[in-house]
Amino acid sequence: CIGGGNQGFLDIRLFLKQADCQMVAVCDVNRGSQGYKNPDDVRGMEPAKALVEEHYAKQSESGSYTGCDGYTDFRDVLARKDIDAVIIVTPDHWHDVMAVAAAKAGKDIYGEKPLGRTIAGQQAMVRAVRENNVVFQTGSHERSNPYAKSACEFVREGGIGKERRVVCHVGRLNKLGPGP
Repeated sequence: CIGGGNQGFLDIRLFLKQADCQMVAVCDVNRGSQGYKNPDDVRGMEPAKALVEEHYAKQSESGSYTGCDGYTDFRDVLARKDIDAVIIVTPDHWHDVMAVAAAKAGKDIYGEKPLGRTIAGQQAMVRAVRENNVVFQTGSHERSNPYAKSACEFVREGGIGKERRVVCHVGRLNKLGPGP
């Protein structure tokens, strides 16, 4: 998992539930600090590593586990030959850069939305995925949940009249990142 912030913790927990997944590395430039979604939340590489190791420790006979490595540079994760796939859960401006590098390293990719900040960056991702024959999936749950789907259909069918303008919002934490 590349990215150990709010969404990274959520994704780590979800992937740990998958029987066919073994989390062996986490990466974040922040080793660990407060100031994420809630002021008392501590996130970053070391807390993410501890989350993974605690999960696997509960499953082991000895009650301990130390098989998850922590990194502060995503390139170190991509260099590992024993890693088949990565989750990219970083601030938005890193998504396309890291996805291109992951594809070139032969890793399958689960990337959080948005895919990238620019059309050119997203096109580079598509090229890299195709050229390196890797799998890429993006998280788009907000677009496919039943509430969002119903709201979109309602608007498209004229439920509020003819739309004249669409405004998109990028959450505060996606722009600012963690606090001090």
